[in-house]
Amino acid sequence: MEDKTAKLIVKIIAILGFISAALLIVMGVLLFLQLQSPGCVTTGGSTKCISQDLASKINTEYIVGGILFIIGALFVVFVNIKLWNYKNWARILTMAGCFLSVVSSFGETWIFIVLSVIFNGVIIYFLGIEPSIVNLFQKKTETKKVKPKKTKKK
Repeated sequence: MEDKTAKLIVKIIAILGFISAALLIVMGVLLFLQLQSPGCVTTGGSTKCISQDLASKINTEYIVGGILFIIGALFVVFVNIKLWNYKNWARILTMAGCFLSVVSSFGETWIFIVLSVIFNGVIIYFLGIEPSIVNLFQKKTETKKVKPKKTKKK
């Protein structure tokens, strides 16, 4: 694979990471929008009442959940910026995240499992096995090393 193609694949993977971060932010905001107020609501002929105590507990869970989603999104953005810049630790962290995503998909419907294995497997293959992409990250690491200066003997 050409170096240009390898770089493009890494950029596409990072963009997919940015999209997932945007979805995490949306989920966090949606949790904030679900905050409950105490009282009774009648819908479809049935009345549902929420006490002050229950509303407080539900709201605490929504607030904490929303904050965790947004913190997670910021972390994903940070890692994908570093992946975009060919940081080796970001490559490894992305592969670990893909592996955990595959593992967590078990227990879902079979189509979700298959799609998760295919999607995350392709990312793991490119970042972990494809030599031209792995070399991009190793080249970046090697260029950062400072060679020791030779001292002149008198």
